[in-house]
Amino acid sequence: MNEYALADAFHVVGDHLYGAEWTGREILGRRAEDPQPTLAARKPLEAQNAELCLLIIQKNRDYKQAVGKAAINAIKYEISELDNKRGQVRADLSALGEVLESEINDHKLWERYEIVEGHLLRALTDEVFSVSSSFGLTVPAKLWHELPADFDFDFDFERSLVFWPASEGATKMQTGRIKKEEFHEWLDTVLPIVESELEKFDEEKIAAISLKKKIEEDDSLRRDDYKKILLKEIPKLSGHGFKRVWDKIAPPEKKIRGRRKAIKL
Repeated sequence: MNEYALADAFHVVGDHLYGAEWTGREILGRRAEDPQPTLAARKPLEAQNAELCLLIIQKNRDYKQAVGKAAINAIKYEISELDNKRGQVRADLSALGEVLESEINDHKLWERYEIVEGHLLRALTDEVFSVSSSFGLTVPAKLWHELPADFDFDFDFERSLVFWPASEGATKMQTGRIKKEEFHEWLDTVLPIVESELEKFDEEKIAAISLKKKIEEDDSLRRDDYKKILLKEIPKLSGHGFKRVWDKIAPPEKKIRGRRKAIKL
């Protein structure tokens, strides 16, 4: 087959970006709230609770060694006060609720889903590649541009489906596919997210991807400007390496010597 079903394309992107971190369950697209705000709110309270526990332990030791009624009563009062403070801290922790490991993992799945979905949707709206249906119809780029405004059009990566709007006159639900050749041409320009996958790319590969994006973002710079930027970003990239990348990536018009003023970095 020279095509990927939408689900297969989704997994290929996920594996490319995340390597061993990609589980395959991300495609389910189950939204999960970010537990970080709760964890951040709990952290100082947990530290305070631990500190109060240590103070109470120490005061109980002092109580056992105290001599005289006044000293005993004074320590008992201090223990009571500390215990009240600890009770309030624990009540605040209870109000925030526990954060389970499964909740953290579920949110990571959801984050990875959103990242992969975002990459694919940007590529589709930029018309880098297209989605064709099981009846040979190509999803018009305008439909991806209209998301999420046009709720009559939708897609489902998990089931590899596209749902056509009635205005297109097509069968409502069809299987979506992407041509492998144009898909991989695009994927080769996407840098992995996790360090272990990024390490599989040599400096010139990373530089080529970066240079292509920088030229697309701002084509007003000179060759030497791009060189300064890339050598600063990628310390292991050599001058000869940059030349090879430039010769391969730069469009013909950029290779013509001009008189633009170089930028200061």
